[in-house]
Order: sequence, then structure tokens, then C-alpha cells
Amino acid sequence: MNNVYFACITCKAYVDAGYRHAYWTLEEPGVVRHGEPVNVKLVRGIEGYWAGARDAQWLADLLPSVREFLRVHAGHDVRYGDEEHIGIPTFEWQGEYPLFEWVNEAGFVLEELPRYWVERLGFRTWPEVTRRIEALAHPPLWWQSEADREAARREFTRLVSLRS
Repeated sequence: MNNVYFACITCKAYVDAGYRHAYWTLEEPGVVRHGEPVNVKLVRGIEGYWAGARDAQWLADLLPSVREFLRVHAGHDVRYGDEEHIGIPTFEWQGEYPLFEWVNEAGFVLEELPRYWVERLGFRTWPEVTRRIEALAHPPLWWQSEADREAARREFTRLVSLRS
């Protein structure tokens, strides 16, 4: 089973939906379907999904962020699914870096990206980024490529300049 997310296609932002918990409480009963628009009001009313916070600490940590994500993006194009089904790009693109336009707003961050560093961690200098990545036990796969690192640095610099 892949990780599943709620994604706002409008804002290019996503949040971890809760892995198997989301599957059993939302997907299996048909409340959400991979790649399809999400009825945010309906999801917000599924007590079994939100009750997961009483069952596991990781859900107690995650679900408030999911609730806030759904509140903030309620009027947008919100989708559910794994990265492939909701249109989050990967690094299979040649010479383009559309993944760098996205941000994970909460939950398990598999691949840290420029918006995450700027918007979530508050970094303003490239040395902050390099120290962070070099300290990770498992740096992002794209970090191994000089061209990818340079593209990330350019996007990071652009995002920082927009915040100044």
C-alpha cells in the first residue's frame, strides 16, 4: 500500500491522509476515491476517521493538521490518493522540476523540497538547507544530482526573494 494524501491542486500543497487509517475509514467505505475530487464537508463529518486520534499517537499528531488543511482548502480542487493519482509530479521529468512547486503541509515528509524549507522550516539561506540535508540519515534522492540540487537552489532563492 502506498502513502495516501489529500492534495490541493489549486495551491500545489498536500498533506498525509493517514496511510491505512485513511484507507479503512475513508477509501474502503467509498467516501473518497483515488484521483477524484474530495467532498471536504463529507470527509470532515466522518467521525471514524477523526476518532483515530484517540487510537494512535501518530494520528493524534497528524489529524489536526489534516483538519486544518481541509478547512483552508475547502473551496479549492482537493483530491485524494497516492502521488500518481493526484498528480504530484516526480523526478521522471527531463529538464523540468515541477515537483519543486509543491509543498507537504503536514505529516511524513519523504522528499524535502524548496517550499518546505521556506514555508515550513523558515529557512532563508542556502547554507541552512545544505546543513539540514547533510544531517539527514536519508537525504532526498534528487540531492545526489548536481543539476537537481542547482534547480532546487534556484527555486529556493526565488521563493525567499518573494518573502522579502
